[in-house]
Amino acid sequence: CQLIGTVLANALAKEIEVCCDILDSITMHLLKRLNDKAPSVRSASITALQLLQNVDDPDNCIIKELCRVMGSDSSASVRVTVVGAVALTEQSLPKLLNRIRDIKSEVRIAAIKRIHFIPISKLACNARAAIVRHGLVDRDLKVRNATQELIQSWFKTVNFNVASLLRAINPMQFEDEALLLGSYFAQESTSEDK
Repeated sequence: CQLIGTVLANALAKEIEVCCDILDSITMHLLKRLNDKAPSVRSASITALQLLQNVDDPDNCIIKELCRVMGSDSSASVRVTVVGAVALTEQSLPKLLNRIRDIKSEVRIAAIKRIHFIPISKLACNARAAIVRHGLVDRDLKVRNATQELIQSWFKTVNFNVASLLRAINPMQFEDEALLLGSYFAQESTSEDK
């Protein structure tokens, strides 16, 4: 799988045309490897399949399979790999957001860091609220720190206007999350004053 991924990456980088039949055969082989017993093989397959995703096709079988693996693979390292590899589409975004509640903190961190690549305007209010709800009170300090970095990037996006950021959470619908966010900014303000 690693060799296939390397060859594909080189072919794409050099804009070498690859026959559709060959690509279909490679895709089928790599999709089968997603069920391999070895996590390293599954991860290598994900890395190679990353290059073959078609974001313009809402029924893309690769994206669907990567989403399945993201939610069901037994290995945290494989879930981390797929969180970083799956194309960000309407189909994959809900599955990615589910990973902020993963049992393993490294997967939660990877999901939050991946969400950094999504503009706040592209996230629904309920998604923003879920990130605040789960990330700011996570039992793992590294997850809380990753969430705080994400919130700071959102804060920058709204020109450092707390009221605008709170409105982005929709405090009428997500009152608890808005209070949590307000509390976070109050703590930040207090720590800066010291």
